[in-house]
Amino acid sequence: MDFQRLAGLHLERNPRLSNRDISHLAADVNAVRCLTQAAINVELFTIPLYMTTMYSIEGMHSITGKGNALYLGRRWPGITPTPNPQTANQQACNLIFSVFIQEMLHLQMAANIHNALSASVAGSQAAAADFNSPLLVNENNGWICYGPDKTAIPHILDLTDLSEAPYNAVKVALGGLDENSINLFLLIEEPSDVLASRIQASKRTKYIATNGKGVEGSVPFDHWSAQSTEADLPQFGTIATMYECLAAYLNVTYSDGSSLFSKMFNPDSIQRDLFNTEESGHPLAEFPTHENGGGR
Repeated sequence: MDFQRLAGLHLERNPRLSNRDISHLAADVNAVRCLTQAAINVELFTIPLYMTTMYSIEGMHSITGKGNALYLGRRWPGITPTPNPQTANQQACNLIFSVFIQEMLHLQMAANIHNALSASVAGSQAAAADFNSPLLVNENNGWICYGPDKTAIPHILDLTDLSEAPYNAVKVALGGLDENSINLFLLIEEPSDVLASRIQASKRTKYIATNGKGVEGSVPFDHWSAQSTEADLPQFGTIATMYECLAAYLNVTYSDGSSLFSKMFNPDSIQRDLFNTEESGHPLAEFPTHENGGGR
């Protein structure tokens, strides 16, 4: 479903998005900023998972060393992506690497969205995108979201709330290419409706995707204020639901005729595109049909 059609459905189904009292502006601005930061958190969270799993695959690679004779003709431990993969390990590496690259693209796009909505509103200035969220790392920038006892996808879902084995026993841990990692990847990439259907009936009220109200009945968020933080966001249930909540907020209009999007959009924001540049060392665009930002 394209964004404009989705926006139209939100407006049709949720009258609270239209003619909203302007007194809610500060809280709404904060909700959007926390949602874009949550998107950054979620996309960043996925990258070490794919990276460490890919690094665990056995294989060898060459290092050119830019003419250094020490490296010429030598092979070194560690597999790399391979054109025309032949072995199972090469195929596995290529597959995981392709998703790893897509997650980095998603992170770039989430950060670009955060920047694009950075206009100062009513004296409130937007914070820069934070890649060290306290929901992901501690004060020493050590990861706190991974481990043998961790079961949560930040902002989204506690995997113990799923109804089926083996998914409800999956750990959010950095590790090798094993059954746990594969099941975790399947859950991260699962279509929104399928993942929502896996949530236990007794746990569905915890999540916007399954609480019976959905995005239409949950946005604007209840009990949300201009002082709330990303840690105060509701649990979404699926990644798609998080982005739908952001889309719904961006369609808010106020009693004075203004819109939340028009107040927050910054046409002079920095937009990065590290994937579609064509230059030395990066001769071809990786996503040529996507407009990922860039140019500033």
